[in-house]
Amino acid sequence: MESPTSDSRHDRMAVRLSVIISRLLSGEALVLKSLSEEFGVSERTLRRDLHQRLIHLDIRNDDGVYRLSESRLRDRSPGALSFIRASGIARILPIQDKQLVNMLIDESRVSPCLIWHAPLKPHVTFPEFFIRLVQAICQSQQITVLADGHRYLSLEPYRLIYYGEEWYLVACQSSGIRVFALTTIGAVTVASEKFIQRDDISSLISGEGFITALPHFPFINDVINTFRQ
Repeated sequence: MESPTSDSRHDRMAVRLSVIISRLLSGEALVLKSLSEEFGVSERTLRRDLHQRLIHLDIRNDDGVYRLSESRLRDRSPGALSFIRASGIARILPIQDKQLVNMLIDESRVSPCLIWHAPLKPHVTFPEFFIRLVQAICQSQQITVLADGHRYLSLEPYRLIYYGEEWYLVACQSSGIRVFALTTIGAVTVASEKFIQRDDISSLISGEGFITALPHFPFINDVINTFRQ
């Protein structure tokens, strides 16, 4: 079993790689020295990231400046459209087509559109928890969560939903739905046990009525449980 220190190191590496991938896909040119100062790791570690861990991305090195080859940057609209639809951004765009998306993601100019959100509430370990939860959801792995001083075992994570200046984790436990504000979570452990996501639950938690009730879910759940007793 890996130590907490090892887990933390892997989490930091995962966050670092996700940021690097995002910037490369957006067309940025990356300089090792700047990345080293930003992430607090050596240039040797970053070379390993770019030459070994991200070798599948076809990254070009021009005298220490790293960028994706032109063939990878030509048309990113299919992936961007998929993200827009899957993340819910499509709800606020009047049209989704390749030309519009390519203009929106063009890094050579100031973006013509801005979606304003209030900044996230401060949370020291938020990035580590976030990427760990995304991984568990994508791989359908059970998790254990420490929230508000209580430990919740055998949770089946379904989705992370952003609503009203807060990220919420929606999970199932013993066929019941649980909701956690990420700012209340103090620890996340990903288990080896897998689960099968139910289509009816996925549909339910994607509905507008459910999402708008997220901030009040603990109270609603307590009321329901009171009447069951």
